[in-house]
Amino acid sequence: MCIRDRALSELAKEGMIEETQIRDIIQDLISFKEKPVAINIQEPPKNFMSEKQKKKHEEKMVRKEKMLGRMVRQKPVYENCTLLAPDGEILCKCDREKMEWYLKKGLGKSIDNDTVQLLFEPNTRRWQEMTDKDHKYYISAKVNQCVVCGNEKEFMKYHIVPILYRQYFPHGYKSHRSHDVVLLCLRCHEKANREADKRRFQLSEQYQVPIHIPTKGQIMWQQISYLGKLLVTLKRNRETLPGDRCEELLDNITKAADLLNEQEEFINTFGKLEYTKDEQGRIVVKEDLYKSLEEIKKKKKENTTNRDFRTLHGQYLMEKVTNVEQFIRDWREHFVQTMHPPVSYTHLTLPTIYSV
Repeated sequence: MCIRDRALSELAKEGMIEETQIRDIIQDLISFKEKPVAINIQEPPKNFMSEKQKKKHEEKMVRKEKMLGRMVRQKPVYENCTLLAPDGEILCKCDREKMEWYLKKGLGKSIDNDTVQLLFEPNTRRWQEMTDKDHKYYISAKVNQCVVCGNEKEFMKYHIVPILYRQYFPHGYKSHRSHDVVLLCLRCHEKANREADKRRFQLSEQYQVPIHIPTKGQIMWQQISYLGKLLVTLKRNRETLPGDRCEELLDNITKAADLLNEQEEFINTFGKLEYTKDEQGRIVVKEDLYKSLEEIKKKKKENTTNRDFRTLHGQYLMEKVTNVEQFIRDWREHFVQTMHPPVSYTHLTLPTIYSV
């Protein structure tokens, strides 16, 4: 007999409860034990963020606003002004700045507020080199909206064939290809960039050309950075480093400094590093060497441009491409297949050659 049953029997003997009630009490206790207890735990809302998450989100939004300020077009891209040949044929659509330039130079006359007729015969009429479909695209008015979702605010230009490759095209393929530049809103622009990255990796495997191929300048900066790290390690730990480790560190510093002094680009940009060596041929590290490296890093920070971050991937890959026309078409088809621009927008903003 368990403690619970024994206690109930004692209560029955003392006349505090009837024996007939014992079974009912036991059954009630058993059913209460088996009955699940509902615990009301409130789950946090789906959009709940901790303080750390809120701070990260706010920083992300600040960066987004800054990027929007730099990249998003602040005025309409397409002003749809018309340029006419002397015989009245439509040559193309252009922006107002170009139209006013012809008027200012006395090379054209104003027909109306949005039309200028040239007073000279152009060297060539581009439509003669195009199909009828392409020609219609160049002389038609274009809509200032995202070609994918139709958003009319916060859009930016997007290069369907990346500049990474286009800059290495033959001259004839670089010019007069404005239909490879379309308008996308910020969200669609981010998606298109992700899809383009996937395509680049596919091309990298197809042509056996690595994505990241550093330039000579980038390799030089990596060597400068490596030398700087070695010098900092020596300065901080020289007194505590074992003798053999200190010698190894000095050997690496000597090799790195000598390698930089052998590079013509480094010498032309910064001049030679000045230092002396001991009897073992190792650099005698003095404060002057640290100062020289700080000056080099400072100069790098002041003179860094976007070209310093370029890669040779595009150049090496285009050297292996035999059919540039097909390469361009593949990028256009990739854009249509991954972004799915609606027909209602496509026929207004993209030439018919984008139909897959």
